[in-house]
Amino acid sequence: MDTKNKTIKIKSLCLLLLFTFFSFKVIGQSKNKTLIKTYYDDWAGIVAEEFYVIDGDSTRIDGEYKRFFPGSDNLIVKSYYKDGVLHGTFQEFYENGQPHFVTHYKNGRQEGAYASYYVEGMKKTEARFKNNEMVGVMKKYYQSGELQIENDIKKGTWKEFYPTGEKKAVSQMLGEKKNGLTEVFDIEGNLVQKGNYKEGLIDGIFYTYFPKTNNIKKQSQFIEGVLEGESKEFYESGKIKEIIPFEKNKEHGLRKAYYPSGILMAEEKLVEGHSTGNYKNYYENGKLKSEMITALGKDQKGVFREFSEEGVLLKEGHMQQGKMHGITKLFYHDGNAKAIYNYAKGIKKGEQKDFYEDGTTVKLLDVYTKNGTVHTSKEYYPSGVLKAGGNYLGKVKNGEWKTYYADGNLKGVKIFQKGFEEGEAFIYRQNGVLLTKERYRKGRIVGIRLEYHEDGKTVLHEIPYDKGNIYGMVKKYYKDGTLREIGKKYKEQKLGSWKYYDESGNLEKEEIYEKGKLLKVNYPNE
Repeated sequence: MDTKNKTIKIKSLCLLLLFTFFSFKVIGQSKNKTLIKTYYDDWAGIVAEEFYVIDGDSTRIDGEYKRFFPGSDNLIVKSYYKDGVLHGTFQEFYENGQPHFVTHYKNGRQEGAYASYYVEGMKKTEARFKNNEMVGVMKKYYQSGELQIENDIKKGTWKEFYPTGEKKAVSQMLGEKKNGLTEVFDIEGNLVQKGNYKEGLIDGIFYTYFPKTNNIKKQSQFIEGVLEGESKEFYESGKIKEIIPFEKNKEHGLRKAYYPSGILMAEEKLVEGHSTGNYKNYYENGKLKSEMITALGKDQKGVFREFSEEGVLLKEGHMQQGKMHGITKLFYHDGNAKAIYNYAKGIKKGEQKDFYEDGTTVKLLDVYTKNGTVHTSKEYYPSGVLKAGGNYLGKVKNGEWKTYYADGNLKGVKIFQKGFEEGEAFIYRQNGVLLTKERYRKGRIVGIRLEYHEDGKTVLHEIPYDKGNIYGMVKKYYKDGTLREIGKKYKEQKLGSWKYYDESGNLEKEEIYEKGKLLKVNYPNE
């Protein structure tokens, strides 16, 4: 929350030099005064300013000064000058004609009342100036009219309020800067922050509190606005949650985190705001959960390990310059090998093996090319028989993929293009006979899906697909090829007339459906 006191100043109104930005004309002359008009567009006659100067000297504006919005009679500024210096009322306006602010000048210096307004017309701030300096009490209001800020210049206090009137913050001030104690409160009046400032900069210990208990949530040490020393964060119980060492505003040293029980959770070494790649994480029982040990130097070579809560090594690998490099091993809780991966500067390279729980039988074998974008993948049954195999392009399947039964016989063949099934796909029975044939386009079944009888040649089922959904006339056949049933289907819903035939081709019955609901059954002899 920024509570810095700001002297209210006139902005963007260096009016004496505006001649250089607009074309201007001498309109008339009275005694030693000359009326000047400047224009946004000389040809169109769009007036920008009107004012008088003494003896033709552009630095000696005298009397009323007006500046207009482009193409409008509405004023941006209306003010008064006395021989080149502001003297009298100064007004700035919004384009809708409402005043933006009103102030007063005496011989070029701000003097008297100042007020600013919201565009809708409600008062925003009020203050007084004496000899160009704010004096007395400055007040700022919400659009609702409620007091937002009260700055007592003489007493050196700055107060902020919520829209509902409750105290939000109190600060001691020295001129425009915080100097001394600052306190911040929530809407219920609970202290949430407290700290000291020195000439606008936090200096000393800055506290953050839990609102309900008033217990310290965080405390940080500052020296003239710079974090220095230990910053501590606490649980609401009062126990330490985290300790972060700072040096010249940067984390530097051993950072520690704790469980609510007070047991050390993690520690990490930092140098000038950067991790050194050396850390340890712990279980709440005190045993090591994971660690990274990194040597200082250009290559930043290191080793990392992960452990179970019982202390069993689960993972071990190597790093270089913050990336996986070399062999990484994973283990089951009984110590058997779970996986062995190879990396080169963060990219998988060569063979990657996953094992079954016996630690020796390969479950998955991936082999990567040099750039790591293409790799072959083979999955195996616990018996060692190939279960599936194909290629990946990046993280998606690409090219021909085959699956196998546990006895090694071919189960299915599909073609992938960048992760989507494409073209014809086949599924076989365990004896090698064709079971189904289907076609894919961009990962969705299209056309007629065929299911075959045990001979792998005679069609059992014809199922039409459109964009991955069943749609059209579904047909089923006897082993000799005679039609057994026929009917229309959308997804899993039967539609309209469904006819069923015996092996001689005679109609047995007809079922009438509406959106999958059976309405009627007709028999030919009835």
